[in-house]
Amino acid sequence: MPETLELTPFVRGDVTQEKWDRLLESSLGATVFHCREWATVLGATFKELSIKYIVIEDQRGSYVAGMPLAVSRSIVAAKYRSMPFGTYGGPLIMKGQEDEAAVFMGASLQGVTRSLLPFSFSCVLYDTPVVIERALAYVFPGGRREKVSTHLIDLEEGFQRLWDHSFDKETRTCARKAARSGVTVEEDTTHRGAAVLHGLYRKQASFWNPGRIYPERLVSEIVDRMKSRARIWLGVRQGEPVCGVLAFYFGNTLMAWLSGQSEEGRNLRASHLVYAEMMKHACENNYSVFNFGASGSLQGVRFFKESFGAREYSYSIFTYESGLFRFARRLKGAAAGV
Repeated sequence: MPETLELTPFVRGDVTQEKWDRLLESSLGATVFHCREWATVLGATFKELSIKYIVIEDQRGSYVAGMPLAVSRSIVAAKYRSMPFGTYGGPLIMKGQEDEAAVFMGASLQGVTRSLLPFSFSCVLYDTPVVIERALAYVFPGGRREKVSTHLIDLEEGFQRLWDHSFDKETRTCARKAARSGVTVEEDTTHRGAAVLHGLYRKQASFWNPGRIYPERLVSEIVDRMKSRARIWLGVRQGEPVCGVLAFYFGNTLMAWLSGQSEEGRNLRASHLVYAEMMKHACENNYSVFNFGASGSLQGVRFFKESFGAREYSYSIFTYESGLFRFARRLKGAAAGV
C-alpha cells in the first residue's frame, strides 16, 4: 500500500466479483448477505428493488470500502436498506483502513440518499467496527439504534463435545427419537428441494409471522445463484420430507436462515436431528461458528436454540428517517385512521 492513500468514491450498479470478494475477505463484519450473489438474488426476486453499491477505491482501483444497498422508490418516498428483511449489511472497510475510509463512506452515503423525496435509511450492523457506527451517526444525526440478537454456537471443540456437554439431555433424547423413528437427513440443492422447503416454511410461518412470508421464488433464486454458499437440509421419513432448513455458508460460519416443519415432523422431533446433523457436518468441515439466526419475540424458538448450547449475541439495526418521511408516514397513518 502506498504511503499516501488516495481514495475515490463511486456509486455503481454492480461490482467486480474478484475485487468485491477480496474486500469481503479482508473486512471485519462481512457476512453472506454482503456477497454479490445475495444482491443478485434480491434483484431477481423483488422487482421493486434496485441494487446499488457504494465503493471506495484506492489509486490502484482496489476496493478499500464498500456497501450494498437495496433501493426502493415510490412516487412519494425512497427507502435505502443494507440489507432488507433484517439480513446483515452495513459498510465494509478493509482492515487497517477504517479511519480513512469511514469518512469517505459516510460522505458517499449522504450523497446517495440526498433527494427531494422523503427517504429512510437502515442497515443491520453485525460485528461492525465502532468507527463505522460513529460515521453513520455523524451523517444521520437523530438516527436510532435498535438492539437485536441472534444465537451462536462455538464449534471449535468438535461435535462430540457439543453432543456430550452443550446439548441438553432432552435435545439428545429428541434427536435419538427421530432417528429411531426412521427420520433420515438429506442435503438438497434442487428446485424440488426449494419447493419442499418453502411449503414446510410457509405453513409454519403462517402461525409465527403471518404479516411477512417470503415468496417461493426467493428460495429458488437462492438455490440457482448462491451455489456453494447455500444448501437445503431435509429431514425425511418414508420418502416424505417432514422438516427442512436452508443454510448459508460464508467464511467460518454456517448459518441456518429459513426453516419449516410439518406436524408429523414436530411429533417425531425431526428438527432436533436435522440441526444436530448440520452441526456435525459443520464441525467435520472446519466451520467454527453455527449461527441460529434471530428469534424475535418467539420464546419457544429461543429455548429450542439454547437447548443446543447456543448463546445470545447482540448486534444493532441503525435507522434514520428524514423529517419529510416521518411527516408523510403520519399523514398516511391519519388517512388510514391509525
